[in-house]
Amino acid sequence: METIICKCIAFFLVVFTLPVRQEKETKNAKEIQSLIGIWGKDINENATFDIKKDSMYYVDANKSVKYWIKENTAGKDSIFIDYGGSVYRGIFYFRNDSLIIRDQRSEHKFVRIK
Repeated sequence: METIICKCIAFFLVVFTLPVRQEKETKNAKEIQSLIGIWGKDINENATFDIKKDSMYYVDANKSVKYWIKENTAGKDSIFIDYGGSVYRGIFYFRNDSLIIRDQRSEHKFVRIK
């Protein structure tokens, strides 16, 4: 009897939490898709970085780093960039055609080059 009750509870937890998890994963996938591309400080300058599905390539440093996206408690999207010894954290959003990354000290604006 206890086994049946446990299985029922587990079933309901999976059924009711799965749509929430899928919604967050879908939102994450859309945000990543929006980020993918080549970005720079100005359309007339060289690229600063190239964002791929799971990494960022810094053109001037000739180096790739891992990044991930997570929604914070305020519902805003945070980007985490792992530089190997430290992890940068900023909130990102889009304004018109620009990517804005804001951290505790400053706001950085990038335009899509490609």
